[in-house]
Amino acid sequence: MTNEELARQLAFPPGSEPRQKAEFELRLQQLNAQTEATKAQREAVDASVRSAKAAERAAEAGVKSTQAAERSVMQQDEMIATLQRYKRELEGVLSRFIEVRNDIYIGEGDDAKFRQMVLELRDLFDDQFVDGRRHSRQLIEYFNESISNFVGSPSRHGVEQVKNVVASALTRVERNPLVLKTTAAKEPKYQDVIVRIAERLHLVVHELRQRRERRPTLDVADEYDVQDLIHALLRLYFDDIRPEEWTPSHAGASSRMDFFLPEIEAVLEVKMTRPNLSTKQLGEQLILDIAKYKEHPKCRTLFCLVYDPDKRIRNPLGLESDLNKKHSDDRMVVRTMIVPR
Repeated sequence: MTNEELARQLAFPPGSEPRQKAEFELRLQQLNAQTEATKAQREAVDASVRSAKAAERAAEAGVKSTQAAERSVMQQDEMIATLQRYKRELEGVLSRFIEVRNDIYIGEGDDAKFRQMVLELRDLFDDQFVDGRRHSRQLIEYFNESISNFVGSPSRHGVEQVKNVVASALTRVERNPLVLKTTAAKEPKYQDVIVRIAERLHLVVHELRQRRERRPTLDVADEYDVQDLIHALLRLYFDDIRPEEWTPSHAGASSRMDFFLPEIEAVLEVKMTRPNLSTKQLGEQLILDIAKYKEHPKCRTLFCLVYDPDKRIRNPLGLESDLNKKHSDDRMVVRTMIVPR
């Protein structure tokens, strides 16, 4: 029943008292207000229910998306099994090459099979490895070389080279699961740990000098002291730290690297400024170090930590930018850090 119908039923007869009419009109206004309030509450509840359902659908979609992404990225065991399978198939292709007189040809049906494997491996490396282009680029180069002949058919040497790329990727996954995207996403960002150590180094040095009752401590006075302190801090995060490992020969000479971290395929080089070392000389030393480390087969990232407590470097950001941009490439990423700021 509407308020108007109720009003007609309760209408006062002619001659009713004005006070009764006024009370009725007030009651009618109250009923109208309550009706509007109830309507507004109902609309608010409906809106809240719709919002909750939309949030629930969004959450379900997010979970499904995450699950799909996790399924699309392989775990370490899956990747090892997949690469081992490709390696066996490539060994089978190699075993079926046919020798005719002084030439050797790929077995019947293996040409198309080999080409298909190369395409699948390229996508596998790019999709599953953090730095997949490292392997996929070599893979395509070797494949193109293998068909660069008169008949355009894959050569035995080319198939062997492709198999070597697969074997190399397999060894990396077995040794270091962090090369895979799924593992790298779940593990702590160890490279960020190195950056954090660098950023806090000067504060650590300051605290070491503030010992109680003037007790003896490690005073960081030269580059060797910095290296000892860095070594101790790295122990908080890394199990396998190899100090003073030899680098491959470069320009007829080899040298020792400060810290090699095989878990993340990285090298940490530590320098400290001093009065008789100019910024130009420091830059030249780092450029030589970078060239040497690029020859190391297991160094994918080079961290150059320069401790400059007396602010001898006038333009630290410029030096960092020059070294990082000019010397980083597909083979190795260079990250220079001059501290403190």
